Amino acid sequence: MATIAALLREASSEIGSESARIDAELLLGFVLEKNSAWFIAHGDDELPPAMQAEFLELLQRRKAGEPVAHHRITRVLDARFGSHCRYPDPAAGNGTVGRVGDFEIFAR
Repeated sequence: MATIAALLREASSEIGSESARIDAELLLGFVLEKNSAWFIAHGDDELPPAMQAEFLELLQRRKAGEPVAHHRITRVLDARFGSHCRYPDPAAGNGTVGRVGDFEIFAR
């Protein structure tokens, strides 16, 4: 198992964008439901394998160009409206991030 600090360092270098560290923290925060202050205090803690796998999956999706916000939006919509929500692929290029019934949510 890897430590939280090591995972964030590795993920930041793999993303390779100007916002790489922030993206990595947002993705890990999404998995752990924690914030960056918690990561600082618990940097030496090891991440359980299931959570590490979920983080690495999100990291791969981010590296493929999926926006970080997409994960947060889908979690909020699922909690609010249930599984009947449909989410088009944000990589399709039409600007649509999600759909709830007849309403579409667009990225700006």
